[in-house]
Amino acid sequence: MKQILIVDDDEKFAKTVKLNLEVDGEYKVATETDSKHAHSTAKDLKPDLILLDLKMCGESGFEVLEGMKADPETASIPVVMLTVVEGHLQKIKAVQLHSEGYLTKPISIEVLKAKIERVLNKHLVQQTAVEAGRKKKILVVDDKEDFGLLIKLNLEASGKYQVATETRGREALAAAKSFKPDLILLDIKMPDMDGFEALKMLRLDDNTKLMPIIMLTGVDDEEAKRKSMELYGEGYITKPVSPEELISKIEDVLERHNNITG
Repeated sequence: MKQILIVDDDEKFAKTVKLNLEVDGEYKVATETDSKHAHSTAKDLKPDLILLDLKMCGESGFEVLEGMKADPETASIPVVMLTVVEGHLQKIKAVQLHSEGYLTKPISIEVLKAKIERVLNKHLVQQTAVEAGRKKKILVVDDKEDFGLLIKLNLEASGKYQVATETRGREALAAAKSFKPDLILLDIKMPDMDGFEALKMLRLDDNTKLMPIIMLTGVDDEEAKRKSMELYGEGYITKPVSPEELISKIEDVLERHNNITG
């Protein structure tokens, strides 16, 4: 029997979800209504999955999630956000903090159970059977053309990706809408528009606001990494990077992004 921990300051809602999940005998459910105790409760129970509210008195759901993912004892526990808060920026933030799902209330018990089962079984979310076999489209944006082509060759050599390249930020904005990539690798230092400005514009456009974006740059400092997080970049990789490391990061971001937005 799988153990589920519900963290929600709405005690009535938490108890209702607990009863609905336990009725068929598939799950054993514990509840925690105090967000400040959520982390310690998770460490004690070691649940198979956590359903975590976003807006709570005390610590927010994102603060709780960040603390859990920073703790080796709780980092591997899958967390699904279950909240009344809607919005693409919240979903991107959930991806950044390694949540594996984002569900909005009200929600049927059937939909909730289906999501729990997918996460627990570690299935990749696939839109269709055709989608599963399709090569993922990657847009590489870097003003150094030779570097962009090298990344393209290395990624396409894996057989997993179709890669397009752009050397300027403004051209990248147009390419993101026409090429419709599954993920963008975005440099920071570019002549016409830096990567941060491009990232901001991509998040403001309804056509591109949910695209996963990884900063791939020679800039290795904490201020740049902080700014990337603030602008909802979903990853930060500093050059030089091996093809294996880059592919691993791409796959990790794609999986978590699809689990939440797919």
